[in-house]
Amino acid sequence: MQATMPDAEGRCPKCGGPTELGTLGTMSYLGGTQWYRERSALALGGETIVSKPLGGMTWLDGHRCPGCRLLVLTY
Repeated sequence: MQATMPDAEGRCPKCGGPTELGTLGTMSYLGGTQWYRERSALALGGETIVSKPLGGMTWLDGHRCPGCRLLVLTY
């Protein structure tokens, strides 16, 4: 699947529907927010994309398409 950022009108790159601008918040007390190419039962081998913050929350800004359930995030 290839996704790009929403266009100037905020349309979804997958379905062309409207997107919402927002922030994804995740709880992360150990290593920050990590990206995994495959799911891992022990969560090993991830690449840290947002370092561990104070308070345990990491925030990723982006767009959400409620129609096709696509998140497009920046970090």
